[in-house]
Amino acid sequence: MNPYTFIDPLSPIDWDDWGFDATNIDLEIGSSSGLFLQHYARAFPDRHIVGVEVRKPLVETANLRLQRDGIQNARVIYGSAERVIQDAFQSPIIQSVYVFHPDPWFKKRHHNRRVIRPELLGMLEPKLRPQARLYLSTDVPELALWMQHVLAHRPHWTPLPDDGFFDSHYHTNWARFSQQDLRTEWTGLYGYQV
Repeated sequence: MNPYTFIDPLSPIDWDDWGFDATNIDLEIGSSSGLFLQHYARAFPDRHIVGVEVRKPLVETANLRLQRDGIQNARVIYGSAERVIQDAFQSPIIQSVYVFHPDPWFKKRHHNRRVIRPELLGMLEPKLRPQARLYLSTDVPELALWMQHVLAHRPHWTPLPDDGFFDSHYHTNWARFSQQDLRTEWTGLYGYQV
């Protein structure tokens, strides 16, 4: 799905209407069918997480799954990360960002569609709280190097040692596929310092 097909502006999220505490917001970019959101929301009931997904049927599946399980501290929005970050988040309230197995967009002419790139980080950084964290994973070595390179050239991002998250809270379909296919998976944790 081409993220540039989402051109219509979005309304800012009304956190009170959602019943979300705007001081405890996390963001998952590329939520797929919401498996990580389910696990995360159950593990951290005092936090609120917003997922973004560009495939509408998966958004509907994820939200139905969350509703079915009575999970009220997670929700998935249909749209591109750019539109949601730029329009729906109006102030620096994001504490953690999760980007797991993003599309590698192998062709060089499509690298501008990759999630971790200077343009998207430039939109994201003003919406982050101090000490925000970025959790990343991929089983594509080229993309792992790309993400590390991009973040190394952003002045406010620092690689951090593993905080145990990937051992205890990292539940995604892509991680399971990587393990089943015996693919080497790279995970990274970065801190945002202003």
